Amino acid sequence: MQYGEMAEKLPLKEWEVLTNCMYDWDDVRYMLGDARHCVQRVWAATRGQAKYRVYQDLAECFNYDATAMLSFKVRAA
Repeated sequence: MQYGEMAEKLPLKEWEVLTNCMYDWDDVRYMLGDARHCVQRVWAATRGQAKYRVYQDLAECFNYDATAMLSFKVRAA
């Protein structure tokens, strides 16, 4: 699928991505354990792009494979 010129005009939004599947957003809200440290903030046009940007950042530091993105949870910031 190609978007052509429209792809360049998609507005960027700020997203929060929870990278640890052990936690949920309630854990982050109430700062249970280290849940707050598992949240990454990124700017992207869609949820999928937000997941991928965090994956790219973490892949440089850790040995993540692409299936790790499936467990990431995303919400608008």
